[in-house]
Amino acid sequence: MNVSSIVRRLILAAGVVLTVAGIAVASVGAQQPGGNTVSTPGQTSIVTDKESYAVGEPITITYTLPGPGRYRITDRQGGQVSTLRAGVSAQATGRIQGTVTPPVGTECLTLEYTDGKNRTSTAETCFQVTDTADTGQQKLTPGLYTLRHRRAGLMLRSTIAKTVYLSDDDGDLQKWVLETAPDGYVFLRNLATGYYLEVNPTTDQVCATQVCTNEKNLGIFQQWKVRPGREGSLLLIHRAIGAKLTADLQGRISIDNEGPSILDGYEWTLTAVQP
Repeated sequence: MNVSSIVRRLILAAGVVLTVAGIAVASVGAQQPGGNTVSTPGQTSIVTDKESYAVGEPITITYTLPGPGRYRITDRQGGQVSTLRAGVSAQATGRIQGTVTPPVGTECLTLEYTDGKNRTSTAETCFQVTDTADTGQQKLTPGLYTLRHRRAGLMLRSTIAKTVYLSDDDGDLQKWVLETAPDGYVFLRNLATGYYLEVNPTTDQVCATQVCTNEKNLGIFQQWKVRPGREGSLLLIHRAIGAKLTADLQGRISIDNEGPSILDGYEWTLTAVQP
């Protein structure tokens, strides 16, 4: 993935969470490593818990140092390199947990170690980043879909008044045309009204305060990223705000970033249907 030049830090009770080199990571305690690595002599190793990840999946990186000393972990993809973690450690092992982010391709992590006598050793591990999970994840193509909220079991529906909500009604008002947008994003157009799913805090219309539908403008406020959830479900992430489409059990629609990225409240099942 391309290395981001933006490092976002958010202080949480669990530790420091940041986004570096395209991996959203969280600092956690040390643990024993597992798996395979390619390393130079001297007990220096770095491993991941799997060989392949879909975008949005959790990742655990475990590293081992021969002893106290300086170390640096770098993340490399597409010819770009960024430091994931660096410092001086007295611990033999450490662990980084996070979430895999795009783009897809081969990503490599390199651990460099230097002891108090300036003796060095290195280790490297690589993994694949895919756009969808390898086990049954739905592969979406442009077409007509219904969007069922996983927890509530109801369909996303719009109205000619441009409001959206969950309903068990049938008909074209709860059918959505998935259209391609730039950079791998999608548009969602309601079949009955022709309006596009939108959230736009820069406007003075209803879309400023809630999820709505609106006339076509092809801007970033009408663009959504589809990410894998659990058991074939999907997450819909708003491009401009970066928050996930969600709903409560009363059928009210919103976007937010509270809670885990994989959770019933954020998960949708997209089912292809006929007009």
